[in-house]
Amino acid sequence: MSAQFGLDFIALPRLVTVRQVSAAHEGRPHTDSASKVATLLLYMHSGWASPEGRIRVLRRESLADPVAEVSPEAGNIFAFLRGEHSWHGHTPFVGERRVVQVAWLRDAAALERKRRRGLLAWRLKGLFGRH
Repeated sequence: MSAQFGLDFIALPRLVTVRQVSAAHEGRPHTDSASKVATLLLYMHSGWASPEGRIRVLRRESLADPVAEVSPEAGNIFAFLRGEHSWHGHTPFVGERRVVQVAWLRDAAALERKRRRGLLAWRLKGLFGRH
């Protein structure tokens, strides 16, 4: 990552998230939060057959005009620096879509906020059930 993007990623706090399932509301076009420096997605789904659920690099907040598309096929990697115009997303897909997400954050405070938020979400899902 450091060689690819010309930044010292070793010095940045890192958050690793493992996802297994995609819900209908996920994948809407977005740019990552300003607390992120970069994101790497490592896909883990062997035998991906669906035309849906593929991550798209976008020119703007629309899935209709992608610059590039990456299938969540096992071993595919998608990495990018976060910016005001780093639009990305995927078409709706409901079901198993395995991915390891690595986010490099601006500072330790951002990492702690994201960890607390993730823990709260995990607890609420356990309390109210996964949908």
